[in-house]
Order: sequence, then C-alpha cells, then structure tokens
Amino acid sequence: MLTEDERNLAGPLESSKHDQLTMKLTREKATAAKQFIAGLQDYHTRLASILETSLRPNASLRLGKLMQDHKFAGVDDSFNGGAMWREIVALRHLPSVSYTHLTLPTIYSV
Repeated sequence: MLTEDERNLAGPLESSKHDQLTMKLTREKATAAKQFIAGLQDYHTRLASILETSLRPNASLRLGKLMQDHKFAGVDDSFNGGAMWREIVALRHLPSVSYTHLTLPTIYSV
C-alpha cells in the first residue's frame, strides 16, 4: 500500500491504478495458493489410489487402517498418499519377531 505522501505525490489516478493492481495481485496469489493445494491433494489421492491397488490383494486390513488414518479432513474419498507411503516405509524398519517360542510348546505337548 502507498503511504499518504506517496499518494499525494502520485496523484489520484496513479493511486487508484496502484490499488487496483494490488487487489488483482492479491486475488491471483490467493487463487494460485488454492490451485496449488488442490493439485497437491490430487497428487496425494492418486498416490493413495496406487497404494490401494497394490495393497488390496494381500494387505486389505493394513490398507483399511492406512486409509482411515490418512483421510483428508473435510474431503470425501481423498487420502494423504504421501503419509501412507511414509508409514509403509517405516514398517520395513520394525524389528522382526520370532513366534517360534510360542508355537514349539504347543507342538510338543500334542
């Protein structure tokens, strides 16, 4: 925004032009931000769809939990695929658990 001295120096016509350009740029910036967020949501939803396709045959319970945990708030059928992917990658780093000690006594007691 122009200060009062700058407005007086520029005159009413130039001040009005400046105000209109400032408002136009503000609207364009808000529109660009909305488009960016919508595009990012679309990207994450497509990634979630790819994960859904690959997990459905073998890990449907895990898929259901991921989709429930990473749903975009206020948007139907839209999921944060990036967060889903990070959670799947984190599963690879979990320590493996051996259930042998639980099953052997059962086998030998028969």
